[in-house]
Amino acid sequence: MWLTPFLRQPDVLVMATFVLVVAGCAAAAPHIGGALLRLPRSAERDASAFEGYKIVFSTFGVMLAFLLAQAAMAHREVQSNIVKEAAALSEADRALLRLGTPDFAAVRPGLASYGALIVDDEWRAQSIGGRSAAATAAFAGVSDRVRALGPDDTRRQALYNALLRSLDELEGLREARLAASAGALPTSLWTAVIGLMIIAFAVAAFADRSFNRSVSLAAIAAAIGLLLSLVVIVDLPFIGEHSVSVAPIQRALEVNAARK
Repeated sequence: MWLTPFLRQPDVLVMATFVLVVAGCAAAAPHIGGALLRLPRSAERDASAFEGYKIVFSTFGVMLAFLLAQAAMAHREVQSNIVKEAAALSEADRALLRLGTPDFAAVRPGLASYGALIVDDEWRAQSIGGRSAAATAAFAGVSDRVRALGPDDTRRQALYNALLRSLDELEGLREARLAASAGALPTSLWTAVIGLMIIAFAVAAFADRSFNRSVSLAAIAAAIGLLLSLVVIVDLPFIGEHSVSVAPIQRALEVNAARK
């Protein structure tokens, strides 16, 4: 995403930039509209334009509040899934050890390597919507080795089944994590956001070119710009100061390494 380098900046800077850009566009709209359309001053037209501007941005504000709630809910779900992924990683390692054979124990380093690749390689790649080919290969190697072994007696069958469930869960949670890197909100909603903003600025272009009117337009737009910045920040869970933490997976790897 072309915005990724900008969104890696401190949240305060991101929010301030959104506020200044949106407020600046709103304040400039009457001057641009007046210059292009050569409109004479009219108190009636100015009042109508300002009322229409407020209606459009009121609708915009309600829409952004809804989108922010949706994005925040999705953000919490991603963090919850990371905790579940860490737990599945730990459960898989515990099952490999409890199966009690050298063949299963020999798979543990491969599982540890997969976890390390998530932390060191895939976490960066997924911030731009990518994935780690090395992590994919490492997990496939672990899964193939486990499925090729099988338990050598019925007493270990339950542990083996639990191991397979943990591996299936790991795979599913990984795919969910990678899918979430693109953001929770669909493109159609962002198209609607841009459309409403263009409509608001077009209506503002018919307002009078006065300092007081520009300040009024900019103040409303600044509030919308602040809310819009929050939606963008929260919607991308792996970018910026409030990105989802990889700490649960790191802790699981530490516990696995200490397990004997």
